[in-house]
Amino acid sequence: MTNSTQCCWNLASLAAALLLLPHVDAATPADQLLPANTAGFVAIANPAEFERKFDETDLGHLAVDPSMKPFVDQIRDQLTRRLGNLQERIGITFDELRGIASGELALAIIPQAKGPATSVLTVDTAGNSDARDALIARIEKHLATDGATRTSVSVGTTAITVQTVPPTNDKPQHVAAWFVIEEQLVVTSSVDVAKQLAARFGTPGGESLATSASYRYCIDQVQKTNGDVVADLRWFVNPFAYGDAVRSVALYEGRIDKDEKASTMLRDQGFDAVKGMGGFLYVALDDQHDFVHRTAIHAPADLAATSPDKYRLAMRMLKLPNRDEMEAEKWVPRMIASYTTANIDLLNAFDTVDSLFDAIAGYNDAFKTMIDRFENDPFGPQIKFRDQIIKCLGTRVSLVNDYVLPITPQSERFLLAIEIQPDKVDTLSAAIGKYVESDGYKKIKIEDAPSGTDAWEFQPLEETPTSGYEQDSLLPGIGPQEEENNDNDERLLIRSAVAVTPAYLLIASDVELLRQAFRQNREATESLVESFDFEDVMNSLATYGSNERSSWSFYRTDERLRPGYELLRQGKMPESETFLGRVLNELLTSSDEEDNRLIRKQRVEADQLPSFELTRRYFGPAGQTVRSDDDGWLVSGVLLAK
Repeated sequence: MTNSTQCCWNLASLAAALLLLPHVDAATPADQLLPANTAGFVAIANPAEFERKFDETDLGHLAVDPSMKPFVDQIRDQLTRRLGNLQERIGITFDELRGIASGELALAIIPQAKGPATSVLTVDTAGNSDARDALIARIEKHLATDGATRTSVSVGTTAITVQTVPPTNDKPQHVAAWFVIEEQLVVTSSVDVAKQLAARFGTPGGESLATSASYRYCIDQVQKTNGDVVADLRWFVNPFAYGDAVRSVALYEGRIDKDEKASTMLRDQGFDAVKGMGGFLYVALDDQHDFVHRTAIHAPADLAATSPDKYRLAMRMLKLPNRDEMEAEKWVPRMIASYTTANIDLLNAFDTVDSLFDAIAGYNDAFKTMIDRFENDPFGPQIKFRDQIIKCLGTRVSLVNDYVLPITPQSERFLLAIEIQPDKVDTLSAAIGKYVESDGYKKIKIEDAPSGTDAWEFQPLEETPTSGYEQDSLLPGIGPQEEENNDNDERLLIRSAVAVTPAYLLIASDVELLRQAFRQNREATESLVESFDFEDVMNSLATYGSNERSSWSFYRTDERLRPGYELLRQGKMPESETFLGRVLNELLTSSDEEDNRLIRKQRVEADQLPSFELTRRYFGPAGQTVRSDDDGWLVSGVLLAK
């Protein structure tokens, strides 16, 4: 649902560009000024304090490490572009805001009935009027060089300055409107929105973001567990409204929209039941905790759902009941990158995935056709997938992530463990054997495996399999159009292993990870639960996480980031399939590359970065818990100092 490492990294880059001035009495909070339909919002209550605290964290130390400067500057520059590129539009940067802000700084995006969504920036400038006025003068001068025409409108006694930049061959017309009330500077890209915001100063109360149902739910949920501690940052997003808002701007600016189909499909499948998500971030809470976050996800019952279902179509898959006794299994090896465990109603997920599968495949009854082939294809396993596999499984699923050396784009590996109902082991083992052996797996013996374990391994063969069924899997697009093209299908896993033990169904990216788990299970000397960093994170989650849990995770952020970091040094980051690679490929892809759907060029030279051993000291262990509630979920997480 959220990834604490990526969240902290993005916020850290933003924080590095913010303010260092004394705190003055707070202005009207932005969430009370913004309209109820605001799609996205982030606010830092005291930017000076935020930056001071951030500088105390390991990521703050990384940001000022001279050896990391090229990397940090690149991330900051690209994040600034992603946040709207104020320098290009109105001639100022976040660094220049440093000289005018004394209280809350907030950014928001507001959908419009017609045309592109409106962006809004609010800054409390109490005590810094001279610096603020000088910055406004620089904005006006910058826009004038772009040929802007200057006008003004009034709302009561408030004068709103409007500068309209005419269109060019490659850019549409855009507007910058701003005003100052109660020492608060408000800048927006819409005259109408500027008028609405100015009017709110004189009429406190009424409908606003602060009173909207989803925002109120999220804030109330996280405040229940926060006590009297004031959050350094609060945020909120309505995911589908935000996606629509971003696409409206891309459409207005003539940029390619690459996400519309996915968004439409998720909406159609009932995932628009998620009305909002938001929460608080605490920075340098104490000497041990660099970051603590809490996020609430608001997903009330869908009014369009049919009784007794809470949601519609594929959204019904998200049945994640809270569960006691979800300690880490003793077979989990000590030296891993991350571990996640969750309680999932797998039978419900299987029974409700069909509409989503059909939507991805692109034709009706795709899921039904695939399951029928499992049962009736003479070249297939001839098993009843639901009865002989899914119904044999329990509800707990655990995932271990690791990597192998030397680092390559495919270095990351995983081990997925699903509990088995004790009286269904033989039925499951027989069905799994038929399934994987029809797909080219070979039965193997693994040393240290528990008695009664059956295991199989797949390794790529030089020759192409001759059976049409051997290329099928659960995930590739399966449809009538592909019947004659199986030789060109790509396997989900090029090299993998499967085992059925008396307790678990194990699926691994390679057989060595299975061996490691079995060896640990027998020796019980190098278990994850015996690690000091694991113990520290578990103790922190006992304080800041939820006691009721449907899922929880543990991350060694240094080990999680290492594969991507090494690929960066090798100049291979754009082709990376690692966790860090996916994050950076999203952040660092240029506008031209994004518009033309090109693999991005790497922009950080490898010889400018130090070895990973010199940088890993900045990345401490982390963890998070997820609690299922009647109307959504609560996610709580920590990132500890290294």
